[in-house]
Amino acid sequence: MKYNRFYVLLLAVCILVLPSNAQDSDEFQVPEGRWCILAEGAHYSMGWTSVDLNNKTDFSGFAIMGIGLGLEYAYRDNRSLRLDASAAVLGHYNYVMGCTTDHDDYLPERVVTSVSTSLNHMFYNHRWMYGGGLSFEYRSYAYRSIDRADNPFALNMSKDELKFYHRFGENSFDMRHYSLGLSFVGGYRITPNIMIGLKYAPRCVLKSKFMYKDEALSNVGIAKKGHFDHQLSIVASFYFNLTKR
Repeated sequence: MKYNRFYVLLLAVCILVLPSNAQDSDEFQVPEGRWCILAEGAHYSMGWTSVDLNNKTDFSGFAIMGIGLGLEYAYRDNRSLRLDASAAVLGHYNYVMGCTTDHDDYLPERVVTSVSTSLNHMFYNHRWMYGGGLSFEYRSYAYRSIDRADNPFALNMSKDELKFYHRFGENSFDMRHYSLGLSFVGGYRITPNIMIGLKYAPRCVLKSKFMYKDEALSNVGIAKKGHFDHQLSIVASFYFNLTKR
């Protein structure tokens, strides 16, 4: 809930400052030769993961944690190159929260984490900014089923909840994706050093690893490549200028 209030406040500030005037033309210019460090927070980050098993796509979103760091250089006025890296927990679904560690083995869950880096060509037009480039990602997907008959929590779940955790079968597995694709960035600058916007990255899986938790199960023919993972994030970026104007 606190994240909702944070973005509502940012949106309200954007609306208040939206009518830009002539003074903005100078204040929001990005001069040639400027170096800056940027820090990003992505409290809302959604991911679509192609699961190797059954050729299904799983949606996960509303990141528990999403952070990023980057370096940007303006090679000419209002044009720059940006190199950044980010990490996010895209989804951690667990129907029973706050349980003691004695019950951890019983908790059904699906955890999706992402670590990515991108190189973008950025354009600035007064308060608006946009750009695109290339992106590489490592994504980890952990699926934990609840197939044990002695699971005390499964007895209290609805049929829909049980169906969610069994849609990929009754065997737990881990999956790793190494992907390369595109990166798109767009946003509005509240101040010359604060931006709120969107980031979207479709990436093609170049390498995949699929491992059942039960070593007795065969993994032959499971790992696939060539399909796409996607990520969409609402980000707040903060710029720290390293060059005196």
